[in-house]
Amino acid sequence: MCSYKMQIDSIYSEESIHKALIVCHDDDVFDDLFKQLEADDYPICDIHEVNSFKNDVKRLLMIDYIDFNNLDKLLSQKDIDKLTTVFMIDYHNDNNKLPKINNPDINYYIVQ
Repeated sequence: MCSYKMQIDSIYSEESIHKALIVCHDDDVFDDLFKQLEADDYPICDIHEVNSFKNDVKRLLMIDYIDFNNLDKLLSQKDIDKLTTVFMIDYHNDNNKLPKINNPDINYYIVQ
């Protein structure tokens, strides 16, 4: 699980990330990664603190794949337009098609 954090650290240090989503479906990975990022003072929140993300208090929002597929119910288009990065944690799909958000300026990273 530490490799997810190391990959995010690497990308975070190299890219200009204003607002980002971290999308993860495994509860154990989600909890562990969230705690690691929080311990390293990343400006991260989860769905229960989504208003902190919307109000620019936090810059990273960690959500589940189900929430990602319903992002328009979670965030306004204004919030979605502010996104610069999406980290897909351990993403697998049979057709190898990455779900995309309606914002062409977003950089996507699959973190394995």
